[in-house]
Amino acid sequence: MLEAPTTLLLTSGLPIQHVLGSGKIVDLPSDITFICELSNAVLARYLALTKYVAIDVIRVFGFFYMLRFTIQFFGHINPYDGGFIETIYTFTEPYTRLFLGFLPCIYGLDMGLIVGFFVLDRVETLVTKIVILDITGKLY
Repeated sequence: MLEAPTTLLLTSGLPIQHVLGSGKIVDLPSDITFICELSNAVLARYLALTKYVAIDVIRVFGFFYMLRFTIQFFGHINPYDGGFIETIYTFTEPYTRLFLGFLPCIYGLDMGLIVGFFVLDRVETLVTKIVILDITGKLY
């Protein structure tokens, strides 16, 4: 009995055909935001590694940002007593200040922090959808 290979396609459009500098045609996913074509395969691997590290850093920062947002619900916790909670607040403070006062407060909680979640999600999505190609057409 023969089985047909199955592919789960999560994109909504047809693949994009990209012509490399060498003339080779490569099929790319339809939901990409940026194509970075490099002639050096080693540099392409390092750039791909940098991309994945950036995605992980954004996700870890998003986790700490979510912890800060959750801790603010509890009014009896002093975030400046030292320890782990103060470290979270110190780590996320510069990013949080960008969105403070952007939306009104509801029950003492600044809703501008939700805009921060949205921005983090959009940046992670944009970085995730960057395609890095080397001269042979290998996707990283």
